[in-house]
Amino acid sequence: MVLGSFFASQLDFVFFIYGLTFELMGGQSLAPRRRDRTLLWDMLAAFGIIHGLNEWLDTPVLSRPDTFVFKGAGIGCFTAEAS
Repeated sequence: MVLGSFFASQLDFVFFIYGLTFELMGGQSLAPRRRDRTLLWDMLAAFGIIHGLNEWLDTPVLSRPDTFVFKGAGIGCFTAEAS
């Protein structure tokens, strides 16, 4: 149980790193040197950037209550990901 409480106390770092990896994936998908850039690469880039932002929106909720603004932004991110 000690290990579970350790990871629970480090969730802000977990969300930050998880969101950063999606942002980097989105950035690499938009690399201009990619010759075979098609709509699929652009969609992967959009998904990575939006999902990374959504993970970063989960970080402040750990230290303060979930407000209408955060809920609305999260719903907007999920809607954009599904589009």
